[in-house]
Amino acid sequence: MLIIADLLSTIMQSILVGYIPYYCLKRDKLGKKEANILKLIFSTILIFISVEYLTIKIGATSLAAITMNIMNILIIGCFYFKVYNKAIISYSLIYFIFQIVATIFSNIHWSYIQGLISIENAELSTIIVMYIPMYIVQLCIFISKDKIYKVYKFISRKKYSFEILLLVIFSFDCILCLSFLIHGNDNPFFKNIFIMTLIIFVVIVSI
Repeated sequence: MLIIADLLSTIMQSILVGYIPYYCLKRDKLGKKEANILKLIFSTILIFISVEYLTIKIGATSLAAITMNIMNILIIGCFYFKVYNKAIISYSLIYFIFQIVATIFSNIHWSYIQGLISIENAELSTIIVMYIPMYIVQLCIFISKDKIYKVYKFISRKKYSFEILLLVIFSFDCILCLSFLIHGNDNPFFKNIFIMTLIIFVVIVSI
């Protein structure tokens, strides 16, 4: 049951990650309609494949969370390379929402719910506490795509918006990864890699 819930969430996220940049750029009248539709289809498929591959190879770890984000950015950036900054700004907005929801509800589950339930009900509690809120948020994003576009237009006009959004989403990646570490839900090998990555990230930001 948990596998099905995770697969459904991955499919929905992949569609949204591919669709929102397409939608925002379409509203901006950037690119040809037919070409953008093909970019939407193939970027969504590639994002889904990359997420599934990383999940199988690395699992639900801190390293996977960061790697998936980087892969998403690379895929979106490659498909919309002529307007990569606008495409990645629109992607960053929904990814930021995903991060907030994942961080809040994963901490609720690990800190408060996990210790109160039996092993038999562990999967059901995970679905209720972590996956259902994400389904609701994903649906709200699709319904509210016009509002997201307005936020995208507002942010994209600001100086250094591209750089600031990248910094924000990678900072939230670090927060989510710290949750993995704090609650002991990470592989020791990936913990060490994350710590080294975090140090490099802090050094780069400080320069």
